[in-house]
Amino acid sequence: MQTEEFESALEELMEMAASERIALMCAEAVPRRSHGSLIADALLVRGVKVKHIMSRKTFQGDALTPWAMVNGKQIIYPAETLEINFNHERKSHAAE
Repeated sequence: MQTEEFESALEELMEMAASERIALMCAEAVPRRSHGSLIADALLVRGVKVKHIMSRKTFQGDALTPWAMVNGKQIIYPAETLEINFNHERKSHAAE
């Protein structure tokens, strides 16, 4: 997310979103476990509205990943926090 390539692709995505509604697809059922959440966070810190479509009738609003550390447009995800949250989510889904 700190590369010129990512920034360039994000700019292209924002240009497309400025003129039409777009959707990025991901197979993950839990948005926070998806690579798409990284893109969503990058868009959110740039003021772009993001919705996570959960089903035909429901969506989750635009909320930054709770453990994301933001400095301007730069986002950092502390490794120890990611591991704790990932393991917690995995245990929660195993109980279901």
